[in-house]
Amino acid sequence: MNIDGRERFVELTDDIKSLFLKKNAGYAGNNNPDPWANFRHSEGFGITPSSGVLVRISDKFSRLQALTRDPANDQVGESRRDSAFDMAVYALIYICILEEEEDKMKNLPIDKSSKI
Repeated sequence: MNIDGRERFVELTDDIKSLFLKKNAGYAGNNNPDPWANFRHSEGFGITPSSGVLVRISDKFSRLQALTRDPANDQVGESRRDSAFDMAVYALIYICILEEEEDKMKNLPIDKSSKI
């Protein structure tokens, strides 16, 4: 592969976009107006959606560690590259959900009756 590193990076971001669109349609549903619906299920366990995404990133990181130690640990046909792509997608999803959560916190009404 004879390609400039910056060009390859941009190509990979296109691949990440494609992967996200395919997987999101499968998990959240193709016609679901909330692309993060599957991540919001964590709220039923008292876990914020952003923390739920971090757990998934952690799972992928653990997988990468296991595959790096011994490629024979691959029992499901998911390569290190596949896991790294998943982590990249999850990182961007984390940013989107984190921004939503931060926006909600900014818009919470302030109780001025409490004395500090």
